[in-house]
Amino acid sequence: MNKKLRVGVVGVGHLGKSHAEKYYKNKDCYLQCIADSSSRNGENISKMYNCTFFHDYKSMVDKVDAVSVATPTTLHYEITDFFLENGIHVLVEKPITNSVQLADKLLQKARDKKLILLVGHVERFNPSVQSIINILGNREDNHRVKHIVATRLTQFNLRANDVNVVTDLMIHDIDLTNFFFKSPVGLVQSNHCNVVQQSHDLSTALLSFTNGCSASLYASRIAKDPIRQVVLHGKHELFTLDLNKKTIHQTKFLMDGNLVKPTTEKLHTKMQDALENEISAFINNILTGKIHPCSTSASEGIEALRIAETITNQAVKRKQYDTNG
Repeated sequence: MNKKLRVGVVGVGHLGKSHAEKYYKNKDCYLQCIADSSSRNGENISKMYNCTFFHDYKSMVDKVDAVSVATPTTLHYEITDFFLENGIHVLVEKPITNSVQLADKLLQKARDKKLILLVGHVERFNPSVQSIINILGNREDNHRVKHIVATRLTQFNLRANDVNVVTDLMIHDIDLTNFFFKSPVGLVQSNHCNVVQQSHDLSTALLSFTNGCSASLYASRIAKDPIRQVVLHGKHELFTLDLNKKTIHQTKFLMDGNLVKPTTEKLHTKMQDALENEISAFINNILTGKIHPCSTSASEGIEALRIAETITNQAVKRKQYDTNG
């Protein structure tokens, strides 16, 4: 494809407007149009980035080669299916849909039509994650990460409350553990608590992988202060990634006779725009046919959702058991 890609964004709210901005700045594509249920919001964004606004996303057909879908999760399947059916590549925000069954249908349709379908797990492009990938890249197996502890807290708001805290927040860290370990999950244990809403507001999960690695995940969307932290545990060391501040601290546990002396240093991270790089990778994937190693394929997005569903279903079963007991 020699000419610039024509792209569009469906849903230009909290995250979609950032998608529009990144496409607008990308030299390999042209932001052709956007769609949103809010005329006021859509018209403002269209003026800002000199593109056409449609109230109905179906009006974008024949005007775009690729789209981002950044709507509420409950609409992901309907919208993504529509664009795939019409031969248009899709980057859909996480989670890919609100059920594995529907997500599997999208994957099959993308394969049948030979279209690119990626999922927006943008944390893979976070500067601290990108930097730790380079640090760990050439290590021997006995010095690699064996356990991950991830903590993800946000303050309460009404956004994304069409899904529970696992598929809203924890799924980021589910995907990261899958990305680092590259191994099937063998065992899942979970618990949760409802404080404000009917769907749980905080959740904990312990994942055991078939390669012997494990992960402890905690997510809450009713916290006082936001935290996005991932700690990678290896042999005699750990790496603390602050995904908000985009920093990495390495702690080494050095032996001095019978004593253990911990030392910590801050490692260099190269500052980059995670969403800009994720969208650039999507565009390049379409143009070259080569997927970026940090892009989340549809099958990887489905696996993260599958684990999230298992965590949620275990918690629901436990709640039902406790009630009946």
